[in-house]
Amino acid sequence: DPMSGSSKKRQAAGRKQADALTRLEQIGEEFEAAAADDEGMEKLKERLENVEKNYAAVESLLDVSASITSTLNLTELLENIVDSILRLTGCQRGFLMLKNNDGGLALEIARVKDQNEWKEDELEISQSIVREVAAKMEPIYSSDVLKKRDVKVTDSIHLFNINTVICLPLEVDGTLVGVIYADSQFVSESFLESNIKVMRAFAALAAVAINNARRHGELSFQRQNLEEQNISLRHKLGEEFASYGMITNNKKMEEIFEAVNKIAPSDFAVIIQGETGTGKELLARAIHEKSPRKSQRFEPVNCAAIPPGLVESTLFGHRRGAFTGANEDRAGVFELADRGTLFLDEIGDMPLDAQAKILRVIQDGEVRRVGEEKIRKVDVRIIVATHIDLAKAVKQGQFRSDLYFRLKVAQVDLPPLRDRREDILPLAESFLKKYAEDKNQTLPKLHRDAKEFLLRNPWVGNVRVLKSAIEWGIVFQDETNWIRARELEKFFNKDDDLLDDDSNDTLKTKLHRYEEQLINKTLVKYSYNITTTAKALGISRQQLHNKIKKFKLNNKKK
Repeated sequence: DPMSGSSKKRQAAGRKQADALTRLEQIGEEFEAAAADDEGMEKLKERLENVEKNYAAVESLLDVSASITSTLNLTELLENIVDSILRLTGCQRGFLMLKNNDGGLALEIARVKDQNEWKEDELEISQSIVREVAAKMEPIYSSDVLKKRDVKVTDSIHLFNINTVICLPLEVDGTLVGVIYADSQFVSESFLESNIKVMRAFAALAAVAINNARRHGELSFQRQNLEEQNISLRHKLGEEFASYGMITNNKKMEEIFEAVNKIAPSDFAVIIQGETGTGKELLARAIHEKSPRKSQRFEPVNCAAIPPGLVESTLFGHRRGAFTGANEDRAGVFELADRGTLFLDEIGDMPLDAQAKILRVIQDGEVRRVGEEKIRKVDVRIIVATHIDLAKAVKQGQFRSDLYFRLKVAQVDLPPLRDRREDILPLAESFLKKYAEDKNQTLPKLHRDAKEFLLRNPWVGNVRVLKSAIEWGIVFQDETNWIRARELEKFFNKDDDLLDDDSNDTLKTKLHRYEEQLINKTLVKYSYNITTTAKALGISRQQLHNKIKKFKLNNKKK
């Protein structure tokens, strides 16, 4: 029967055990033979001492390897390497040279055990040895140098009484990286002869460590250069977009600008999502200005402000007599934006039936005015904006999924002002500067307490409200052109006294005035978003439109 696997393993283990016993017997016999005379005992002791030395050398090499692989900083690494060679060899001085770009060797570091300075003229003693090691790529281990080397070569060595010299080439894959040198006034021949392998291993380890540190340094330098280039590019982007009214030092905004530069040249639809007052229309205009359509029309439409009965007419136009009040033929915004860009602001407030018609125009590139059969071709790029989460609105059935996915070719999410506080003061200063330039007046100044107030403010309403607050501050600046915190505080508290009315007006007049102020305050709070304002007031959109007309609040819009 064939032998089972377990039987084979047992036999192999038995053979190994027998071999080990045989070796032990041989060692015992050698020990007995050595003990028989003094000369044999001395040889045995010498062998044991060599084993101990080699073991100690290997332990030292392990310690050294941990030291020189613990850092990627080149300067620190070179110090560790030279200190390690001194510790391994017991030498007094050491230095390390690295190969430079022109092929020569340059001194990088010199160390002395007692921390005394290694004078420049003393470094010259080793140049011939270093050149020889670099040329032959072979180490030199020499003890009692004065007896073994040519006196002509070692005149300077004799001058400084150097007895032990160690010089190792540092190479990686046959390429010279550098040379390490150490010397001493003491003779340590036995150590050197028994540790040549350890020294070679040390040199190989040091060379790889230096190579890695150099590469790491190069990569770090490249990363630093790239970061500096990125910062420079972001600053240029900031300057570029400042011309569109978008001032920023915020990294997120700079990333958005980079994305816009990639999006703009295409004809893809874009969704800009962000809270009211974050600059969605400014960004849409920037996309248009950076596109091939920049010479054509940019047509902005606030979907939330279109009266319910006029949505289709506003978008697609109408024929004269199509409905009451249609006194003339009129083109819709799709026609007006032909070959240009149509910006549909607050698209999330558009009724579902109107969304379906918008989708049809995007797909077919055709519009039909209300009250006529004629089809008109349009070539329009669509950019939409919203303060709501459209993806969430789709799930809730408040926005058509087919229109959403048709529009969501590219999406930009604008951060609120509270998440880019580093931009508050630069924006405020830009509003002040523009006012001074437009009015040819002295530039108003923000007092320190005003700046602190601006930075503390939560900025509901974002940049638009910041602009209104600065305009308020300009009106109420003091005689020295300073805008102070107390005046800015009044901007946010100016409606708190609506009910503190001790005039002799009738109740009807007071209620009329209060209603007007309350509606105006709510409109400002929600950046004139009709749908959101109507919901906040608990009235319909049509009722709100009527009251805006009644109180002529459109004229008060900043």
